[in-house]
Amino acid sequence: NRRSKAAAKPPRRPQESCWRHVGLLRWESPVCVCVCVWGRWCHGGSASNYISIVPRDDLTQLPFTTMCIKESLRQYPPVTLVSRRCTEDIKLPDGRIIPKGIICVVSIYGTHHNPTVWPDSKVYNPYRFDPDNPQQRSPLAYVPFSAGPRNCIGQSFAMAEMRVVVALTLLRFRLSVDRTRKVRRKPELILRTENGIWLKVEPLPPRA
Repeated sequence: NRRSKAAAKPPRRPQESCWRHVGLLRWESPVCVCVCVWGRWCHGGSASNYISIVPRDDLTQLPFTTMCIKESLRQYPPVTLVSRRCTEDIKLPDGRIIPKGIICVVSIYGTHHNPTVWPDSKVYNPYRFDPDNPQQRSPLAYVPFSAGPRNCIGQSFAMAEMRVVVALTLLRFRLSVDRTRKVRRKPELILRTENGIWLKVEPLPPRA
């Protein structure tokens, strides 16, 4: 019967989980360029001010570009919801208890826009992640790659890839937002937009 067939279904192989993460990374890099430019532009900034001449050896550094990527992932996390099973009783600040074994759905999007943790949460402000001015907040207040033993196994690679993609794109092109096209969020398995993010792309003149 169907129940016995479902019970006999083999467990998911680790390779399948890895390929899902790889697919998400391939989605994140180009989209993050669009989101960085879109967020920066909507709040009065210019994408062309991100970087100037970038030596190849410095592509893994770029502190301000990293700050912009992190703020973009805060405002628009790729995965908006995750579920976790409690491995022990959890006491909430109001005294209520979440019993061990309960499956909880955690809103990453809601966490990243919690005004108690993130003042002016709708404002795009990369300086929230300024390493020279660290903020006193929980390490779980910012979890674009989830957290705990089941977090994204490729988050370090993803951040490095996004830095390179953003830096090299903005080094060669001037990007601006097409304001005639409205951007509407479309939460699915990952956060998307209904009709994409439309940008105007202009090649920059060769550098001397």
